[in-house]
Amino acid sequence: MSALIKLSGSKEDTSIRYYASKYYLVFILIVFLVVILLANFIRNEAKNGALIEEESYFYARISNNFTQLYGDGIDNMNYGGRNVSYGIGFPLVISTISKFTRFSITFLIKYLSIILGLLILLALFLIMKKLHLEWRIIGLTLFFMAISPTFIYFSNFTSPVLFAILLSLLSYYLFISDSRKISMFSSIPLALTMFFDFYIAIFSLLFLILITYIKRKNKIKILMLDIAITLFVFMMYYILFYNKIGLIDYFALKYYINSNLGNFSILFSDTGGIFGIGFFTIVLGFFGLGDLWKERYKNIPYYLALLFFLFTFFIYKYNIFYLNFFLAFIAAIGLLRLIKTRWESEIVRKSLIVVLLIGVIFSTVFYTAKFSEYGPGFRQDFGAKFIADRSTSFDIVLTDPKYSYILNYYGIKTFIDGNYLYVDSLKQKFNDYDEILNTPDFDRLIELIKNDEITYIVITLDMAEKLGFGKNKNIIYHLRNTNKFKRVFANNYLEIWKYEKI
Repeated sequence: MSALIKLSGSKEDTSIRYYASKYYLVFILIVFLVVILLANFIRNEAKNGALIEEESYFYARISNNFTQLYGDGIDNMNYGGRNVSYGIGFPLVISTISKFTRFSITFLIKYLSIILGLLILLALFLIMKKLHLEWRIIGLTLFFMAISPTFIYFSNFTSPVLFAILLSLLSYYLFISDSRKISMFSSIPLALTMFFDFYIAIFSLLFLILITYIKRKNKIKILMLDIAITLFVFMMYYILFYNKIGLIDYFALKYYINSNLGNFSILFSDTGGIFGIGFFTIVLGFFGLGDLWKERYKNIPYYLALLFFLFTFFIYKYNIFYLNFFLAFIAAIGLLRLIKTRWESEIVRKSLIVVLLIGVIFSTVFYTAKFSEYGPGFRQDFGAKFIADRSTSFDIVLTDPKYSYILNYYGIKTFIDGNYLYVDSLKQKFNDYDEILNTPDFDRLIELIKNDEITYIVITLDMAEKLGFGKNKNIIYHLRNTNKFKRVFANNYLEIWKYEKI
């Protein structure tokens, strides 16, 4: 293993480590709070208090209506209704916290993530200390992590993923404990992860298997216990689940998997990804890999971990959290290598270090500014409230599936939303949705609207861009050039049209 990763045994280093370790965690937590609160404040000002993600409205709605939804087993906020197939962990925890603290669900969605972010940083700190990493690496890793775009994104709204990450880290911390009795409890948070995020639970288990067989063979019995309990919980939960509501339709499952795949467009935050890895962190990461390569075969676990996190990111986009952490760790090694290595030109070396550090910090500043404009704003909220004040329980709204989450939050039924699981006749719904938006045949458009009982059509800015703003003969053209539709609301972000049935 690289000398940079090992703990020094000298008295001087031990003394430095003792005093430094008392303060660097506090410093990192303060940095994190400043960055997150600043990002949260700027976005709240820009978006007038709107939730950060469209899906946040979905989480808020199912948490607000937890007892009714999970008691009835049916969600009627979409045309035709669907079985409740949402993970039970998140709405149960959020609704329970809301009940005991008297904080609103919306408040918890907005701000509980900050506390969870702090707990995640603390968990990462404890894990790295348990692994006996050098204190400078721990401090720099946490610093790079705290100001990274990925962590800023995750810590700005409460989601099931955040709970799942925290549970998976707790499981790993217990797993690597020196005490066998404590290690045996690692299966509990790992099994609980299943109720928040299936993907993270499975990949966490796979990571434990990988680490055990290449680094911690003394933990094989504990691993077998983790596998047995996790799979038992998985089987019991999903056997009961599928016995109640049936198997997932292949067409819906395909869309669900595709919507969760990671890709290069979201891997790098500096190229437009709403979360991702900063360019300068990656540059430092190359220096870190260079340092690890000095002792090639001794550091195989690090290479395999990097490949594992990169591979799983492309299967599940939210696994970028773990990839981001590991690259922060590699970047910390890289920065220490630059600091300790002697170059022929000290001016060049010091200038490079300064440029890279400024680059990392500037990337955070740039991302925070970009982040303030991300997601829905109060104008989308206002449009939803406009319909809610005028619609009935029989009205169906057709719009962008993502915007449907906001409409559903305000009690408005939509034709289809971004959650495709257990939607009856999903393939037909997609075909109808696509044909309504794109058909040049006006009579066919009216036929579809009547068959699907649609009352309102909401054209968002994203939809308008994809439809060419009505330059072609599509839904926007028909809305503006016939007397069958009346525009009842408009702002810079959306237009609301009502179908005139008479």
